[in-house]
Amino acid sequence: MEWPAALGDWLWWALVVVPAKFLNALTWRRVFWTAGIALLVIGFAQTIPIEIAFLLAGDTMLYLEVVTAVMLAAARGHVRATLRVTGHAVRTAAQNFSDFVRHRLGARQRRNASAPKRKRPYTGPLSSEDEPVIEWGVSYALA
Repeated sequence: MEWPAALGDWLWWALVVVPAKFLNALTWRRVFWTAGIALLVIGFAQTIPIEIAFLLAGDTMLYLEVVTAVMLAAARGHVRATLRVTGHAVRTAAQNFSDFVRHRLGARQRRNASAPKRKRPYTGPLSSEDEPVIEWGVSYALA
């Protein structure tokens, strides 16, 4: 095959077939998106030199990092408060449950052997007007 014919075939493919495929797949949405992006690129290219654009992008990233650090600190505080409240609720529930079981099942606390024993409460001295104490089951014979 001769090269002018090959060049003609390549030009036909590049200038007719490929654009025809592109136009067949083109939608109004793609047209609007492409036009919007083109306008933004042209607008930024005319108003902001590339060096200032990089500086603005760096400043924006710095601000985003600061905001992220503040949000992480706030989230840490929320997590600590949540854990504290949850721990208090779990301790209270465990105490209530143990009180319920002790009351419901009649379980008693064992007495510690090393604990001091309680004495009977003091009622005070008997006055002369009080009757003597009579113990049940004991007989007193009058002599």
